[in-house]
Amino acid sequence: LLTRALAGCRERGKRRAWLMGLVIDMERRSRPGCADPFEQVRAEFDAVLGEEGEPVEPEIRIRAALASAAYEAARGATDAARAHAMEAGTAASASGSLAFEARAAAQLAAALERAGQEREADAVVEQGRRLLERAAARIADDAVRADFLDRPVYAGLRASGSAGARRSQTRLATLYDMIRVLNSEPDADGLLETILDLALRAVDAE
Repeated sequence: LLTRALAGCRERGKRRAWLMGLVIDMERRSRPGCADPFEQVRAEFDAVLGEEGEPVEPEIRIRAALASAAYEAARGATDAARAHAMEAGTAASASGSLAFEARAAAQLAAALERAGQEREADAVVEQGRRLLERAAARIADDAVRADFLDRPVYAGLRASGSAGARRSQTRLATLYDMIRVLNSEPDADGLLETILDLALRAVDAE
């Protein structure tokens, strides 16, 4: 569906929808284990963004920066991941989007942890946690608020304790995911590939 939608946007030159489709594709390709190349979609996004046309809302730029941060982190490029996370955080703060600012803080903290800057990571996590609490406080419905806080993108902010403690919790969560996959994946090759991806993610390896 995404491929067809993007083809239609390219044909008709619908800039905003085209950019949003590319952002969704970037988010998909930034996930661990996705074999589809990320760089060509980012290059197309930058090219379309640079063209003249209707204004682009901040969400598109923020999500593109977050996807780029996730991709760079997955391939071990810590400095690039940190730069994209900071870009997303700055844009989110300027637009008043607490939820996206909290997501950017979570990604920045993860990049700092991987770079061995645990004290800085802890400070960013605390800041992100406060942003997340403020964003959640705006949601009146209890069930919707609970679903919002339970999103995986905020897991790094919900984890308590220091950077070392958060890594331990991440590894426990990964073990749970492995057990879930073992009970649900019928294909042996798919099972091994998924478990390997989870293990690499748990120990920040390539």
